[in-house]
Amino acid sequence: MTEKETVAEIMADAKAQRENLEELERSLQADIKHIDRLAFMESRALTDDEKAQRAALRASQEKVGAAYVEWAYLTSKRLDDSAEVDIIKAKIDAVNVSLADDLGRLKNVERYAEIAAKVAEGAVKIAGKIAKLVI
Repeated sequence: MTEKETVAEIMADAKAQRENLEELERSLQADIKHIDRLAFMESRALTDDEKAQRAALRASQEKVGAAYVEWAYLTSKRLDDSAEVDIIKAKIDAVNVSLADDLGRLKNVERYAEIAAKVAEGAVKIAGKIAKLVI
């Protein structure tokens, strides 16, 4: 049986992956700026080839954005499966069992209180009858 990952391990890996995606995003944006700057410095419009390069770079940026979403989902899934979450879940389950036991005891106390109230009501009636007989 393999050991489960810890939150610290998952977050360290997630940070590294995020940094890789950020670096790729910066690189793509720098390439786009370079194309734009070159045309600007030469005081001309973008060529068809530059427009195609820019479009391809923008498409890559969109893929990086989608990779961020996928990365976030996978990281949250890994966190859900982490050792710490298993421990927390076990503790919550234990609390739920304890609460269920407490609820059962409270229901018994309620039932006993209802019986005691009926006994007390009966005692009051008997005491009233005895008081009438004594008078």
